[in-house]
Amino acid sequence: MKYSSSSPPLTKNGKPLGAYLVEAGLLSEAQVGVALADQDTTALPFGEIVVKRGWVKEQTIEYLMQKVIMPERSVPNKTFSELEAGLVRQKVTFGSRRQERLTRQESAKPAQKSDDPSTGISWIG
Repeated sequence: MKYSSSSPPLTKNGKPLGAYLVEAGLLSEAQVGVALADQDTTALPFGEIVVKRGWVKEQTIEYLMQKVIMPERSVPNKTFSELEAGLVRQKVTFGSRRQERLTRQESAKPAQKSDDPSTGISWIG
């Protein structure tokens, strides 16, 4: 697979691969500088350099490119806040589905007796 931070962005807001890796906490600014210097001398793609140096796994670069960078670059008229709002909606949807599943699981449990010591409820009298 070919990775490149210098591939032309499809939108005005296209960021280089290194910026995404720094934002994710996977590389430092200093590492990006070293990789860019390597890129100038070797002509290798940025992603390939950071993988060869052992700083980031190849699978991480592939995932980031496929699931984050290319989809973001292919959305021409959306601003970052609109993309972020979409992620929040996905998180809310996921959270509500999880809550529904937990509710179904709770309702499927057998009822506990009120004198059961595990409930902490006891009847006096």
